[in-house]
Amino acid sequence: MQLKKSYKGLRIFFAAFLACLVGGGVAAGLWLPDHAMRVTVNILGMGMAILCLTVCKTEAVYWFNGTDFEQAAAAGSARRRAFALAHLRRFGIFALCLLTFSIVAALLRLPQWIDFALGAAGLAAVAVSTVRLRL
Repeated sequence: MQLKKSYKGLRIFFAAFLACLVGGGVAAGLWLPDHAMRVTVNILGMGMAILCLTVCKTEAVYWFNGTDFEQAAAAGSARRRAFALAHLRRFGIFALCLLTFSIVAALLRLPQWIDFALGAAGLAAVAVSTVRLRL
């Protein structure tokens, strides 16, 4: 795949992501007020996994922090895909674990702040863990 430098897809993703995050949070606040934070934090986790999936499909790994377009273009398609897939695995597993925890927490009637704390700490930990990944 020939790589072309463009941030159009990233801008579209973040506009849609922001709309889903705000819209989902507001909708959850109206229809599921006891679970609004859970819904919002899960939208955030899934959104980051979807961003990684988008990068996998487009091979636009230069959207990731620490990687520039020249490095990405020189790396070749197979290396770009492997690099993007490593990110997707981490964020995807995190999103699934967070969703599972949130469902269990809701069934056990645990406070929502626990979901928020785990979501924020987990997302930060996953993001930091990707710093070691090299193209």
